[in-house]
Amino acid sequence: MQSILVSVTNETDISFILSFFKKLGMKAMVIDEETRQIKARKSLISLSRKTKKTNISGKEITDEIKAYRKSKHATE
Repeated sequence: MQSILVSVTNETDISFILSFFKKLGMKAMVIDEETRQIKARKSLISLSRKTKKTNISGKEITDEIKAYRKSKHATE
């Protein structure tokens, strides 16, 4: 199983990440720390299946998010 976990530091990150997945045709959801682990696991499995269908790796997504964060800080 492939899982993508991204640490989120603010609401802007959440908006970007969700729109990024939407552009790829993938659904994503935000899971907070209080969410039961079984629900989080099901969400990650679903995301993993969709990631495999689009042939994009977790590393590519993480790199894209890091590049976005760098560009965001450069413009501020």
